[in-house]
This record gives sequence, C-alpha cells and structure tokens, in this order.
Amino acid sequence: MAFHSGKPRKGAHLIKTDKKKAEKTAAALPKKRRVPAALLVILVLIVLLAGGALGTAYFYPNIFPGVTVGSIDVGGLSRDEAAQQIATKSKPLYQGKKLTLTIYDADYDIPVENVLSGVDDIQSAENAWKVGREGGPLARMTAIISAMRNGCDTRLDASVDESGLKAQLDLLRRAGVREIHMRVSAPPFVSPCYYGTDIDSAEDLIATRHTVEEIARIIGVDSLGYLSLEHTGQLAGAGAEGFCTACFGGGYPTAVPSAGQKDRFSQKISRSASLAGQSP
Repeated sequence: MAFHSGKPRKGAHLIKTDKKKAEKTAAALPKKRRVPAALLVILVLIVLLAGGALGTAYFYPNIFPGVTVGSIDVGGLSRDEAAQQIATKSKPLYQGKKLTLTIYDADYDIPVENVLSGVDDIQSAENAWKVGREGGPLARMTAIISAMRNGCDTRLDASVDESGLKAQLDLLRRAGVREIHMRVSAPPFVSPCYYGTDIDSAEDLIATRHTVEEIARIIGVDSLGYLSLEHTGQLAGAGAEGFCTACFGGGYPTAVPSAGQKDRFSQKISRSASLAGQSP
C-alpha cells in the first residue's frame, strides 16, 4: 500500500497562481454593455427622418409649402401652376395703388398702373421655386422649415413701361418739380439671359443702344445712375459665390446656345390662355 506525504506535489503552486491571475484579468476587463432595443429603434427612426427630409429638400418637384409671392399663396404648386396663379391674381396687388413721392412739403401720387408694363409671372414663380433650393443641406432645410413655420414672401417681378414713366415724370415737372434724379438698384441689362429670367434679346435693351446720359434724356430725368457690377456682388455678401451677373455684362458661367429657343415661355401664360380660348 502506497502512502502520500502532506507536501504539495511539484508544480501545484504554479497552477493556483495562474488561476488567480486569470480571475484578476477577467475582473479588470470592461463588461460589454448591450444597447437597449428602444434606443436602437429611436436611432433608426432619426436616420430615416433625416434621410426623408434631405430627400424632400433635393427631390420635391413643387414649390415648398408656406411660400407666397406678394401675398399670393403658391405653396405646393408646380412652377407652371404658380405662374398661372400669379397671372390671374396679381392685378389686385397694383390696381388702384399709388406711389406717393414726398418732395419737401408736397406729396405727388403716381398710379402704379401708369408706369407698370406688366408682371413677369414666370420669373415670379421661379423666385418662389428657389426657396429651399440654394446652398447646402443645412441651409436648404433651414429655409424650408422657416417657410413652413413662418411663411416666406418672395419677390413679384414686374417691368416698367418706359413711355408711361416718362409721362409721369413730365407731370411732376408740370406740377412744379424742378429737378428729377433717378437711381436704379441694379446695373443696366446689356445681355440676354439663358437661365430663366425674361431677358430675350439684346436689341430690346435700351442700355445696349444708348449711354446712361442718353437714357436720362430719353426718360426725362436730370441725372441717372445705376448700381455698379462690383457693388452688386458685394450686396450678395456670403452668397456671392455662384452669383450670376451675365445679364449685366459679367460673363456667362456656362456655354451659351448659338440660337435662342422659342417655346411656350416666350409669351405670358395669361396671354397664352386667352389665345387658347379664342376660336380659330
């Protein structure tokens, strides 16, 4: 019969030491935390909402809700529908309205209809469509949310009747005004626009055929001044990058077509509608 002494077997102390080290190492390791399922769902929803919002900002085809043109609601409409809406509803905005000039103690009323050649419904609709479509994703989303919450009123474009303006200036002179000085808050148009503004032909632009002094004599003012091309860019401020000044003579940012194209936008939608209603 074999007897064992009370001494530990060779190497037994090493096994115990390694076991303690392993336990300490396991305790020192950080425990993996599981992300709650509710938090994962919330994160997924946030990503989906952000993606949907960006998709709306970049792919929504119509004018964004909340956008108006001179109090005319065009939100949710296509550009064609908005132009039609502006053509039919813009007259009350200027019919019967007067522009009051105060010179010293005297007031002179000029009927807006007498100097207005017409409302550019197509360009006005384009102004509304641009809301939320300029700048980066953050700028676009900010403009869209602001329009939906607070509304956004865009510019109603109109052209001035040269003969009507001259007639009104003559009336002012007959009323006793000794000098008339006119300043225009833009450079003179000298080139056609191929990017959406209703400037079709250089032959129809007075600044391509006359000097500033000659234009002043034609419309009947003592002096005439335009905003310079340089200061126009300064007015744009941080948005001057990509600011187009081609129609003011600043050069086209892209190649221009060799021949102008005439399509349904070459005449006012209101005029097209009235012609369509006439029998041949």
